[in-house]
Amino acid sequence: MLGMLLKMILVIVFLLPWLLSKPEQQGYDLTNFFVPYFILLAFEVYSVTEFLQKNEPLDTTPKGDK
Repeated sequence: MLGMLLKMILVIVFLLPWLLSKPEQQGYDLTNFFVPYFILLAFEVYSVTEFLQKNEPLDTTPKGDK
């Protein structure tokens, strides 16, 4: 959770100077940033999903019901 928040803050800090200026090439800089960003985001989601599926679920049955 903290890593995701840090990542979002860094994206805003990285893009803020570009957003505040009036760039002549509006689409190229954003494309050059977001294409690798979404590729890495997809890889991260895939990795976390694989990691969570490998872990066995916890036993949540009450101990006194035997």
